[in-house]
Amino acid sequence: EKEGLPAGARQYLLNGVTTVRDVGSPMEIVKVRDRIQRGEIPGARLFVSGQMLQRRFRPIYIGWGVEVTGLEDAQAKVRQLIAAGVD
Repeated sequence: EKEGLPAGARQYLLNGVTTVRDVGSPMEIVKVRDRIQRGEIPGARLFVSGQMLQRRFRPIYIGWGVEVTGLEDAQAKVRQLIAAGVD
């Protein structure tokens, strides 16, 4: 897991935020969400979407986004995200 993801979820909770809707993160966020739900680590309740779907890939989003080339590609990538456990 990326260290910042669990720390960020914990920081939300420490600041009184109990639930967070994540709209784009590396796929490790699914593991963080699951660990919080099992009570293994403290953190705000997370609803996660996984990686952002992007029409044009931007290197700044390596690990955070994935390029889609059209409708069928987008549908396939959404199915992959769902299979990986996003909300």
